[in-house]
Amino acid sequence: DGHTYDRHAIEQWLAMNPVSPKTGEKLSDTRLVPNHNLRRLLEDLVKQNPEALYTADPMQPDRSFALCEEKLLVMKCLGPPDSDWNERRFHVTPRGALGGRRQPEELAERDFVPFTDNTVSRRHFEVRYDERKRRFFLKDLGSAGGTFVRIKYGKSRVLQPGMMILLGKHQFRVSLPGGEAGAGDAGAKGHAGAAAEGDKADAEGAAGPRSP
Repeated sequence: DGHTYDRHAIEQWLAMNPVSPKTGEKLSDTRLVPNHNLRRLLEDLVKQNPEALYTADPMQPDRSFALCEEKLLVMKCLGPPDSDWNERRFHVTPRGALGGRRQPEELAERDFVPFTDNTVSRRHFEVRYDERKRRFFLKDLGSAGGTFVRIKYGKSRVLQPGMMILLGKHQFRVSLPGGEAGAGDAGAKGHAGAAAEGDKADAEGAAGPRSP
């Protein structure tokens, strides 16, 4: 509609309302176009005049607000086409996020990412931010189908005992000669997934089939 919105907010709006939030008119095309000019202006403002990011609270003159930078991870769904999340995104802040079919009573300030299809367990995954390492981590919460991270073409990862690998529909488990990963396999615990090199998210335990 020619206006600029926060991407996460407008995606949520368009998922429920195929009309312009500004004019109320029905949109013939709901594709989003990034406003690179506005982004560059904001980046220049942050670099050149950060004091301008403060604004007074009109209700309490002795208070002021500030626009601050925050780590943000954007997760975009690439399919399948019949998924409720297809082409949609959700954002993860340092507060973290939980995903699944059922929202827990206690989120501990984390965001909840809801799913409706049965391929996702009631408590499926968690994304958390490690302040010390300054990185986001992905963890499976005992889901039935598991949580896997795709490795980029041409990239490689170190194989460790206990890793689960999904090749097409075929699932493999990495172990030492003799079978199962033993208790003395340092580094094997909690590393049953593979993270793509260069990504900000690390897999930390893709679970094999078990009850959701």
